[in-house]
Amino acid sequence: MYPDNMTFEQLKEEVIRLRDALARMTRMYEDLLYNLDSDNIREIDANVTRIKNLQAESIVTYSIVAQSLYGERGYIAELTVDQLETSSKVYNYLNEDTSDVNYIRIYDQNIHFITGSTDGAQTEQVTDRHGTPLYWTDETHTTTTTKDTGFPVMVYVYTEQVKAKIAFELLDNVYVPRITLGAGTGSGNNDKAFIYKKMDMFILEYYTDTGERKAIEMDDDGIRFIGGSFASGVSVYVQPDAPSDPETNDVWVDTDDYSRYTKSARTTNTTLYEYSDEFITVNGTFTVTLHAATTAGIIKKIYNIGTGVVTIAGTINGVTNMLLYPGESVELITDGSGWRY
Repeated sequence: MYPDNMTFEQLKEEVIRLRDALARMTRMYEDLLYNLDSDNIREIDANVTRIKNLQAESIVTYSIVAQSLYGERGYIAELTVDQLETSSKVYNYLNEDTSDVNYIRIYDQNIHFITGSTDGAQTEQVTDRHGTPLYWTDETHTTTTTKDTGFPVMVYVYTEQVKAKIAFELLDNVYVPRITLGAGTGSGNNDKAFIYKKMDMFILEYYTDTGERKAIEMDDDGIRFIGGSFASGVSVYVQPDAPSDPETNDVWVDTDDYSRYTKSARTTNTTLYEYSDEFITVNGTFTVTLHAATTAGIIKKIYNIGTGVVTIAGTINGVTNMLLYPGESVELITDGSGWRY
């Protein structure tokens, strides 16, 4: 049924107008909800409003304060911020806790690992990133605002120490991540350590209290120790073959074990000299007499491959003579005054 004074065609036109109006209104609210900003939303009171399944392409806000921000049974696919801090300073103030606070601060191209210390004697009001003071909305201390409510958000004044950081730094005209360890003495890089990878070199370095650089540099040519007990620029070769062109004070770690030692077999009483073979097998019951240990660093490795007991005559670890039973072996080395094993 339709009004007596309206024809069917007129009613049809009215329905079309209502449908078009509803479509326009739907598009308007969809656009509004997908573009929430300060022009179309002024305030949401979390105590009286519960938002569920909020989806928007852009949310513009100066601050979001929440105990937890998460995606239920999922993850936040894209979260872009230009500064992040994980400290519990506000919580500690509310609980009158003046213990140290360890936290992470991320900004620009830096990640800082910080320890904050306070004695609780001084306090300050928290501000947002623009320097605007923050206030609690009420005495429950659950929600903040920039409107002066008479409940300022306060924290203790902390002394901060950056104990480690990761940052991009320009080295040889290339930006590379560099790890800094230690708060240092406050004078340059003194008492700090660094780990970083240049284009063709991996570097571990430390600066002493006086600023002296000590480092380990690794590249395709070997390992160099800078400073310390090694001479500057020392290379360490870890390989089975002797280095082809070593420098003075370079170190060679022979990975071929004892295969390069000269070998001999003894079956009767014998005396070993400094120039005797280093690798010796013994078979039988007899005595092996060691030479004087006045020269340090001489090695003799003796294996008993037989069934008899071999006596090794000499002062070893301060004791005169030792017995080497079947299947046993011993590696002896001189220290300049005696034999050791």
